[in-house]
Amino acid sequence: MSNLVVLEHIELVPVLELEPFKFATQSRSSPTRTGPGAPEEWHRYWMDSLADSHLGRLRALRRGGWHVPVAEFEDSMVLRRFLDVVIRDWGGVESLSDPGEILPLNGGLALTCPDCDVLVEPQCCGDLGDAANWRTASGYRKIEWQMLWIGHPYVSVSYRSPWLILTDLHDSKHPEARWAVCPDELQRAAVAAEQELERFARQISPILISQGFKGDSNSMARKLAGLEEGPFWELRG
Repeated sequence: MSNLVVLEHIELVPVLELEPFKFATQSRSSPTRTGPGAPEEWHRYWMDSLADSHLGRLRALRRGGWHVPVAEFEDSMVLRRFLDVVIRDWGGVESLSDPGEILPLNGGLALTCPDCDVLVEPQCCGDLGDAANWRTASGYRKIEWQMLWIGHPYVSVSYRSPWLILTDLHDSKHPEARWAVCPDELQRAAVAAEQELERFARQISPILISQGFKGDSNSMARKLAGLEEGPFWELRG
């Protein structure tokens, strides 16, 4: 425990992933350096790409990143523009006719705290449905490492009373412990995140109707917001 960082006042922020090339309507060269090495270059590229779809005022969770808190979409017009692009990319509103084929929106929950800023962001293939995994993690009480799916690479959790231990991102069977959190505080953060997603779903529903969706808009909105997906968990020995 001596090398672990104890986290306090944590939050789980629901975020959407906005990949720039999906929102750009004109060709532009992406930065040649990787994101961590050129955050300002990537930020400008990302902002210019989003501006093509009139989303240029959105604020990313961190500079150089592509994750945007769902709270940034409080303006219904901004959310409609976002959904227009996403649903068009899926093949139009007709693509929503089979709810069983629809996945939650890309993104997930980002772990943050006031003193440490952004600690863990959703990874490749993560979506808003991963919110359920964080709540399940808060109730885990075994010493064996357990995957907490946030996309890949992922994190793992272990319980060492009274702490829930979180690893850094990894893809191996030998994770490295990094943070310790109070399980009750993690559960509180997970519940608050799900409440935010409930609000987000209520915001999506009337937009689906205005786009011509003929099905149960409330149920589809909850699915897009990740509220009707079960947790994705796997045991890692």
